[in-house]
Amino acid sequence: MNNRRLASGMVTICVLSAGCAMQKAAPRAATLTTPPPEAAKNAHPQSHGLEVVTDPCANRLDTIAGDLLLYVAINHRLPAKLEDMQAAQPSDAKIEITCPITREPYVYSTRGLQIPGMPGRLIVYDASAAHAETRWGILMQPSAAGGAPQLDIVHMDRVQFARYLPSPDM
Repeated sequence: MNNRRLASGMVTICVLSAGCAMQKAAPRAATLTTPPPEAAKNAHPQSHGLEVVTDPCANRLDTIAGDLLLYVAINHRLPAKLEDMQAAQPSDAKIEITCPITREPYVYSTRGLQIPGMPGRLIVYDASAAHAETRWGILMQPSAAGGAPQLDIVHMDRVQFARYLPSPDM
């Protein structure tokens, strides 16, 4: 009788543990979706997180984007010029506003450049296409319900950059 209980208990444990193992979802691979060619022509350029971390210009623009958000949080507006952000810094750290590769100052405009018919404005960008014929920039998306704007680091080739035109007066 004891052997039967032991065997029955062992079978129950095996069945239960197998059932639990089957219920676990297999890890899914991350997928990168690419918009159809027509949609891509009318979309803002995209940047992937790894590029922002590994490219020195993208990394610097990411820092500037954080400084811009801090300035907007304190002053409720964009600075007239990038140098104005220095006063909002909690430390004496100097804000770097030049491309680390070309040493050219970034172009900045509160009005920005815009792709006609699309939300978002390119407010900071490389002065020249010095990164293998590409530029990096900061795209400001409209804020939701009066909140902070969304700032994205974007990587643009010459064709993508040429689609941006001066934004109309606001």
